[in-house]
Amino acid sequence: MKDSKALKVSIPCLEKDEGTFWYMTKYHFRHSFLYPIKSFYRRLTGKLERAYAFAKIGWENYDWDMAYSYELLGWKLKRLYKALESGHTEQQPEDMKALLSLIKVLRRLQVGNYDSKYYRIHDRKWGKIESSTTPNYDADGKVRTYNWHTWRAKTKDASPEIKEQERAETRAIWANAEADRCKDIDKMAELLKNHAQSWWD
Repeated sequence: MKDSKALKVSIPCLEKDEGTFWYMTKYHFRHSFLYPIKSFYRRLTGKLERAYAFAKIGWENYDWDMAYSYELLGWKLKRLYKALESGHTEQQPEDMKALLSLIKVLRRLQVGNYDSKYYRIHDRKWGKIESSTTPNYDADGKVRTYNWHTWRAKTKDASPEIKEQERAETRAIWANAEADRCKDIDKMAELLKNHAQSWWD
């Protein structure tokens, strides 16, 4: 048997002191005391980090304007995207793309400058807006109120018809900007309806 060519089978062995009193003491200490403390510490630090992140966004997030609600939801969805992207769960590419689209829509709704592209065209046509104020005095000669006057460079000395045309185009800017805002609200609702149930970890 000394020169036997029989295969030597490698059997995984137990830890050196497994089954001993010392091993069992360490095992119970880890599972009954050390692991629960480590788990509690991880949960606590995670909650504190999250609370700090919420506090930072909440510090300048007020309750009197809907734009701040868009900001808050967009901020939360950015965190959701980061969590999903890090591999918390398997996500379909179209769902992740929709989530990014919703974040962009919320950003536009938060900023709310839907009229800026129209005003750029309007400014080129009619000139920059100019203004002046006229004080109103009381019986004692003190200024009580001011009248504010505005005009465009190309309408200051224009006929009433030209001035009315400029005002009509300004009203069209407001209508177009509101239509664009409503389109974004509809897009936000559509994205939520079609994809919200897929954004989970």
